Amino acid sequence: MTGSVQNSGINTKFNNGSMDSFNYNFVPYAAIGLIDGKLILDLMAGYGRGSTDMNNNTNPFITASGSYKSERLIASTNATYNHPIDNFVLSGKVGWLSAYESSNSFTDSVGTDLPGSVSRLGQISIGTKISYQAEMFEPYAGATYNYDVIQSPSLSGAEFPGAAVSGSRLGRSDVDGLVGISFYPTDRITVGVEGTYMFARKNETNTSVTAHARLAF
Repeated sequence: MTGSVQNSGINTKFNNGSMDSFNYNFVPYAAIGLIDGKLILDLMAGYGRGSTDMNNNTNPFITASGSYKSERLIASTNATYNHPIDNFVLSGKVGWLSAYESSNSFTDSVGTDLPGSVSRLGQISIGTKISYQAEMFEPYAGATYNYDVIQSPSLSGAEFPGAAVSGSRLGRSDVDGLVGISFYPTDRITVGVEGTYMFARKNETNTSVTAHARLAF
């Protein structure tokens, strides 16, 4: 079982707006190591809740703002191969993510009633990462290409009236660049922080910082 807390900011270019979200997730998972532990297959499923503050600046004279709550169900599976070179580890990963998220209705600051919405996602990802393993810490950096095989209307359709939400409007692919560091104060405890910048998705960028903690039993 792992838990995470995430604070993220999204710039929505199509309406000169933004979204700031705070989320927490509970994720049980299982993993198995093959080929002397170099190949790792993992499977996880989880539940999360969040709150989001939004701004819509389509009208240059009026900023519409509001907030809503959301719930999320996620499941994923990955195959990761690690190749050690002295203290460095080169990794390659292929994965699949399924997600279902629902948000409640709300009224923005200019009195517009916005309905709740449901978003479904099926995404394949291919990525690489390099890390440096020291005795008590591990800095790393990498990049992942994501493609949305399944993409239902995004939450942006409810948050921003007049936004035509579709694969052509928001795009189906992006690249996530990441940097982070993990600390190992004991053999059983891992803590760390990670920053991610999403780019190359049409009309959207996303910057997030995630803190994580793990206790092995």
